[in-house]
Amino acid sequence: MPLNQQQLEKEGIYEAKAPLAALLADLDQIARFTEIAAARKKRHAKIGGFTMLGGLVLAFILTPLGVLAIVVGLGWWIYSFFAGGKLVKHPVRVGVATERLKMIQEDAGAKAQFSLKLALATKPVKLRDEAWSHRKNGKQEFFEEDWFALQGQLLDGTYLNDDVKELLRKRHFTNPRGKSKTKTRTQYLVNVRLSYPASVYADARPAEKALHGQIKVGTGAMLRAVRVNEKAIVLKAVVSQDREIATTMGMLSVGAYRILNLARKVAVKGANK
Repeated sequence: MPLNQQQLEKEGIYEAKAPLAALLADLDQIARFTEIAAARKKRHAKIGGFTMLGGLVLAFILTPLGVLAIVVGLGWWIYSFFAGGKLVKHPVRVGVATERLKMIQEDAGAKAQFSLKLALATKPVKLRDEAWSHRKNGKQEFFEEDWFALQGQLLDGTYLNDDVKELLRKRHFTNPRGKSKTKTRTQYLVNVRLSYPASVYADARPAEKALHGQIKVGTGAMLRAVRVNEKAIVLKAVVSQDREIATTMGMLSVGAYRILNLARKVAVKGANK
């Protein structure tokens, strides 16, 4: 079913359940919508800028017409900030989703249904405020936003559950010259959960202990947690750059399957004794 561009621009949310090939086709269409919206936004900004420039020139010759042109140009320029709706806010998110789906495509059945939710607009939730004593009038605000979630079953029966949260910290303070300042820091919490079938991998806890939780992550990422029980492996990492998100999800998955493959080998050896 063709995507509704106007609805996407208005709501800023893509949500669907379908085989990976269909989801990738939708993401490709969204990427094209994004390019068109970005070009339209740029075009409106140029029209507004040139109209205001022409109005300044006319103002020296025909003042009323010049003022009118400046007002019209200003209107076009302001409108350019809203042109394209919510599609142009986070084009990187579409790229992250596309890259992740392509990673797992060979490990999933062609007809396997995957659920995908992708936020194209920014809707952070404030977690808390607190004082920041290191600076004069210092205050900190913490925000969180869930913008990527993917669930589905892989060929080996393992159920994959990915999600990405954007973590935003804002610090407000007064500098020595008495000016108010705000500094922001953005990080991304990447979670990969694999609920594995015991009939294939038995209990993965001994394998995880044997590997001492050694999971590699890429540059700009920090491993936060490795949790393994008799049903699932949960891996968490914090990423400082959005371009590293998909790579980090891939490396976390490789690390999880390193544990699972060792668990299967141990189970096979135990069964053969």
